[in-house]
Amino acid sequence: MLKVVVTENFAASLDAMAQFYEDQRGLFPGAGTRFLGFTEALGEQIVPLLARQPGIGTRLELPLRARPAEQVLLLGLLGPVGGALIVREWFFDQFAVKYAYDARLLILLSAKHHSQHDYR
Repeated sequence: MLKVVVTENFAASLDAMAQFYEDQRGLFPGAGTRFLGFTEALGEQIVPLLARQPGIGTRLELPLRARPAEQVLLLGLLGPVGGALIVREWFFDQFAVKYAYDARLLILLSAKHHSQHDYR
């Protein structure tokens, strides 16, 4: 099983998702329940599954238009992992998780609900 690394961007994306659901609460009273279910699934199902089988997501290419912070993060990780970093996206219900991995590490990059427009 791979060692899991949570990036600041991943933590920030969870904060943004929590705010997104808080903003939706007036329109959809049960909105927070879905987010709570996702955060529970992260620890109990999603991360353990990705750490055991990281190749299950859809492979992504590093976009040339990636935000500078994302480029620095990913390019900075290329050195420690020997240049073999693979970036993927995996969907769970209505949520997407972007991650990278090599032979040793699973690096959580970002997460979002499909309705969020500020996905990075």
